[in-house]
Amino acid sequence: MNRWLAGAVSIVAAAVGAVVVSSPASAGVKPEITGVAVCDEASSSWQVTWTIANTTETPVAISLVKPFPAAPISTLTGVKRGDILPAASAGTLTATSTVYSLGPGEVYLNVNLADDAVYGYRGEVKLPRVCGDPVMPVATFQSRCDDLLVTVGMPAGGLHVPAEIWSDGRFFQSLDLEPGAPAQSVSVPAAKTGVVKVIIDNFDPIGSGEWEYPAADCMHSLGTSQLFARVNSAMSARSSRACSTPATRAATRHVPSSSFSISDLATSPSARCRTSGS
Repeated sequence: MNRWLAGAVSIVAAAVGAVVVSSPASAGVKPEITGVAVCDEASSSWQVTWTIANTTETPVAISLVKPFPAAPISTLTGVKRGDILPAASAGTLTATSTVYSLGPGEVYLNVNLADDAVYGYRGEVKLPRVCGDPVMPVATFQSRCDDLLVTVGMPAGGLHVPAEIWSDGRFFQSLDLEPGAPAQSVSVPAAKTGVVKVIIDNFDPIGSGEWEYPAADCMHSLGTSQLFARVNSAMSARSSRACSTPATRAATRHVPSSSFSISDLATSPSARCRTSGS
C-alpha cells in the first residue's frame, strides 16, 4: 500500500459575516484558500497543504490564522499573524496542517485580514477515512431501568482531547479525555436519550446508542406511576395466591406488572376472588 494517499480536493473559501465597509488596506481583497490532504500511514496523521491566494494586486497583512480542529489534534506551520498576502502576480502563501486521524471528518483553515475584523475566509478539506492506526477513544452504551449509561475513555498513547455527549433528546455533557485515565461514565435520563452520540469536533461520532427498556425487572425511580405499579403488582400477586389452590400457586411465577389501577388498591383480595367468580 502506498504510504502516502491523497485524501481530498480543495475547496475555495467563502467570506462569512455581516456586510460592512472595508478599510482601505483590505478593500476588495478576497483571498482564496484551497487545501489538499495526504495520509501519512506511519504517523496516523493527515498532512494538509493549504494555498492562500490573493485575487487582487493589493498586498495585505494577515491578522489571524486559525486551523480547525485545534491543538493537540492539529498543528499549523508556514503562515502566521502578520505575514503579508502578496499581490496575485507575486505568488501565494503556503501552510501545512498536521491532523491526527480520529476518524472521517473535515478540517478548516480560517484567515482574517488586517483592518477587517468582521470578515473571515475559510478553506475546507474533507478527510474521507481513518488514516493509519490511530489510538481512538472508546465509548460504550448500557441501557438501565431509567437511563442510558455512556462510558468514554481514551487509552494510553492517545491524545488529550475534549469530547461531548450529545443527544437529540436535549442532553449535553462535555468531557475531558485524558490518555490512560479511568473511563468516565455519564447517566443520560431515558426521557432525554433519543440517539445519543459521543463526538469530537470536526470528526464523525466515535459511537452512538439508544436507550432500550431492559429485559430484566427494574426498580424504577421515575415517579409516582412507577411506585403505584409496584404496589399494584404486589397486591395482585397476593390476590392470586389467595384465590389459587396449592397446586396452582406452585405452578405460577409472578411477573411484575407495568400498569396499575386505583380499584386494585382499594379492593381486598377476597373481593377480587368473588368478582372473578373463583
